[in-house]
Amino acid sequence: MYGLIHTVEDWRDLPYWLQCLECICGQSLSNFMETEDLCRNVLKCGGLEECFKSLLRQPLDQKDAISHICPNMNRLLIAMEVALYAICNLAETPGCKMPIATRSDALKQMIDMSCSSHYSCKTSVIAVSVFVCITQSCDTHQHIATPSILEGLLACCTYRETHATDEEKLGTLALKCYTGLALAQLVIPSLHLIPTDLHAPIEKLMSQTLRSLSPPALKAYDSEEGLVWCTLLPYIKLLYLQPDRRRVDCEMTPTACSIVALSRDVILLCLHSALLREVHQSLLVKEKLVDYVVCLPWIVPSRSRPRARELVADLATSIGVDPPRLLTLAKATLSKQCQQGLEGIIGVWSARDIAARITTCN
Repeated sequence: MYGLIHTVEDWRDLPYWLQCLECICGQSLSNFMETEDLCRNVLKCGGLEECFKSLLRQPLDQKDAISHICPNMNRLLIAMEVALYAICNLAETPGCKMPIATRSDALKQMIDMSCSSHYSCKTSVIAVSVFVCITQSCDTHQHIATPSILEGLLACCTYRETHATDEEKLGTLALKCYTGLALAQLVIPSLHLIPTDLHAPIEKLMSQTLRSLSPPALKAYDSEEGLVWCTLLPYIKLLYLQPDRRRVDCEMTPTACSIVALSRDVILLCLHSALLREVHQSLLVKEKLVDYVVCLPWIVPSRSRPRARELVADLATSIGVDPPRLLTLAKATLSKQCQQGLEGIIGVWSARDIAARITTCN
């Protein structure tokens, strides 16, 4: 049905009932994709491409010229927004990250929607959440770490901060935090891809976020909006990953070093906030990552250790934690010596394999 509607390319040529039906199809698709298996089924049916078609029904820009083009503006805006929500759900699926990251037209549209007066701060958070999901894969970084996209993400935060109502102030802080999280996932493994003239603005955004937002406040916003992470593993892996300076083409200036350190703190803030909620505590146990979180105060650099200790203390209060197993401690220590961090050793379970990995890393 969604695909049949899109055979009519110009929104203005759709009768009223088909415009309404496109909105309903997008909303139903978004609500349907609650598990990874359902998302995969939608992908097999070409659902992602149909979502792109609705998202790109009408180009937006910061002048909001849409109001001068389409008399059915409200329905069009809704159709584009529900498509964005569906894409956000799909972005969590491993097979979707590259197809989204390579659609520069769709990424631009998401950023323009985030900076549009036609949409709320919540829409901006959903758009940035897409970037959080797709930057979990290093394969996407060359497509995301471009001046236009990075400047657009920073501009979105500035726009919402300038135009925020009293009710949107917490949402604006959450937006800056998740923008910082998306940038952190670029910075730690792929600092060499980020233009050096954007280091200072990124540093400013992350510093402001860490000063202004606490884990309980971010938890309150996520709980109110119903935002739930489907996995915690990518964020924990990043905290164990050491930037590979052999791949950094730019000089490690004080600002570059600062944004690497701030990136860890932003990830810790987001992870701490998530683990204040029962749904994510259960997910942490399900993914068998409790020991790796408990080890964080020994793994992260000294600057980030107070935040890591607070996270572990709150987790111990909530679910109770035991000292990590010796094998986990060995793997955690080894991860600091390996270029891939936890990536290459998290599935290793025998002492013999650990010894072999130590030999390989050395």
